[in-house]
Amino acid sequence: MTAELWARLKTIFNEAPEKPWPERKPIVAEACGGDLRLRRKLLDARRFSGPNVCRIHELFVTRENEGLVRWLGSGGMGDHMRHLIESCNKQLPSRGSVLRLLRWSSGLPFSLLEPGWTTDWQVRSFGVVTAPIKMHKHYDQNHNPQFFADPDAINNGVATGSPIRMPYPGEAGQRNNFRGDGYFDIDSGLAKTWKVREFGAIHFEREVYNVTNSVRFDVSPANIGQGLTGGNLGVSSATLTVPRRMQFALRYDF
Repeated sequence: MTAELWARLKTIFNEAPEKPWPERKPIVAEACGGDLRLRRKLLDARRFSGPNVCRIHELFVTRENEGLVRWLGSGGMGDHMRHLIESCNKQLPSRGSVLRLLRWSSGLPFSLLEPGWTTDWQVRSFGVVTAPIKMHKHYDQNHNPQFFADPDAINNGVATGSPIRMPYPGEAGQRNNFRGDGYFDIDSGLAKTWKVREFGAIHFEREVYNVTNSVRFDVSPANIGQGLTGGNLGVSSATLTVPRRMQFALRYDF
């Protein structure tokens, strides 16, 4: 990047946002030349306004800048971005960062067990599916989460062997035929630091766990009714997720 181009870019951030949108595009295009990536970033600055807003910081910085500047300087996005961020850091009285974490999994498996011990006196075998079984998560008449559309039909059909039969003596049966809820969780964090002249800095943090307050039910053996002919077949008694929680912190460094 030449000194002339750098000086022109600094001028853009003072001139372009104050002009109507149709007039900004040619100004940015002229200053950026053939650098299309930089041109797109500069055009996105139209989203920010106000005399005290450092637009480059809003566009490029989402964490403490030292590590990011080192990555940029090593060739991540080129020297021109590194110069922009370093220049912006000198102007900002404070810094902030936003963190987000998403955890998601597909449906977790579970099995159904025989009510007795046909093969092993200590370990029960699994039921064997002989016909299609409809899954439908809903709340039953007792307001408990139920994963089968018709658990009574499954229990009543054990005697005839459809849709599930008991395992034969010596047979282990079928494992993990059914799917329950998977795990879903979004966590978010916000941190910001304000410098108090030469006296120190005030640091604020806010963290939110399970932002969407999503509920997912547990289908592990200890928390779901697995026993065929049992009264709680397919009923979950625990959750995988925890309710939404928030925590805040405020610290003064001196």
